[in-house]
Amino acid sequence: MDVTFRREGRLIYARDEDIGAIVAMEPFQRHAGFHRACRQFYPADRGRQPSDLSRKGLGQYPGLLTAEQAGGISRLAGTLLEEKGPDGGAFGPLPSAPGEANVTVPPDKRMVEAVVNVLDKIFRPQVVTDLEGYLGCYFRIDQASVYRTHPVEKSTISFQWHRDIAPMSQVHLMVYLTPGGDECGATDFLDFQQTQEAAIKGYHYTTYENRTDDIDTVFAPLGKTAEVTRPKLGPGDGLIFAAPRVLHRGWLPKEGFRDAMLFVLLPSMVPWNYEIEDFGTDYVFLPDSKNTLHANPFLLFNPSIVEEKADNIQIPEDWIFLGAMFPS
Repeated sequence: MDVTFRREGRLIYARDEDIGAIVAMEPFQRHAGFHRACRQFYPADRGRQPSDLSRKGLGQYPGLLTAEQAGGISRLAGTLLEEKGPDGGAFGPLPSAPGEANVTVPPDKRMVEAVVNVLDKIFRPQVVTDLEGYLGCYFRIDQASVYRTHPVEKSTISFQWHRDIAPMSQVHLMVYLTPGGDECGATDFLDFQQTQEAAIKGYHYTTYENRTDDIDTVFAPLGKTAEVTRPKLGPGDGLIFAAPRVLHRGWLPKEGFRDAMLFVLLPSMVPWNYEIEDFGTDYVFLPDSKNTLHANPFLLFNPSIVEEKADNIQIPEDWIFLGAMFPS
């Protein structure tokens, strides 16, 4: 569909009269359409630099923060969870969700300030260049959170092989605040090619109950084993990955906990800092998780919208199964 855009200051939005038709679009198509529009507003002279993120769907970025900076945010996370009480998630999973390893740290003003103070360090020129090169446009921070991962007896859904049901352009930037590795928690990845091979064999947006923690069972019929990448990250190291387009799984810590910072990134018509400079960061730090697929990127802050079957999303076309950025 054709959408006419209007400028308000430095930002760009869809006209009010187009919103009804935009909301009526199929969710994956809506976000792909917005992504294409963002590319039209991106300066041609900025170019697109090749990177591991563009080639494989995963890029590693050591030293985004110093170990001291990462440790300070980790200690603050522990303080905020301890302030919730003995069952607040500082020392183990929440009693209300004993099988869920991840505990989100409350977006207290102290945590918000700590994260905002390091944004320029995390989104340094190389990171911005690689993200824009991957997307072919500017990006924005849709959500930010800090979470603590505890050992649990059984892997939960995020710790089995999966792809995120999200706009195909969505990118995740993680910064480890504590050491990562075989003993203290890590994340495994396949690249674009292997993810597509698995999709062709039928393993893509697999239902929770059918997810596996042994990816070789998917590749055995192909007569091969998966080439898994497990980045070894220290405090302050980061990674960026195409969450809906590459298969990945978390590894639980065997003892203690793992703290990490997560940024959910989406295409934008303007540089990432414009919204923050004009409106602050309240829209970034949300008290509850947000389903980015069921949102309207054509409006300020990508607001959530109510859609039928939002809890039972249908994957309507092959390009999504195969992990393409756009419809063919």
